[in-house]
Amino acid sequence: MRGGDPRPLRVLLRTRDGRLRKTGAHGEIVCPEEFRALLQAGERLRVRHESTGADCTLDTAAQVSAACLPAP
Repeated sequence: MRGGDPRPLRVLLRTRDGRLRKTGAHGEIVCPEEFRALLQAGERLRVRHESTGADCTLDTAAQVSAACLPAP
């Protein structure tokens, strides 16, 4: 039997225009700063493309991380 992570998995949807939104009835928009804060807090996140359902968690995390780097 596997021991599971007790933290809930938050699933976000990435729209065709690149915005992130929460799943559920309201579908609130998640700004990049909020996404970064969730990552830094150790939240379990999964990002799915809205139209295809493909997992784009790593791409999204990389884009948000790159945006936080200082300009050369």
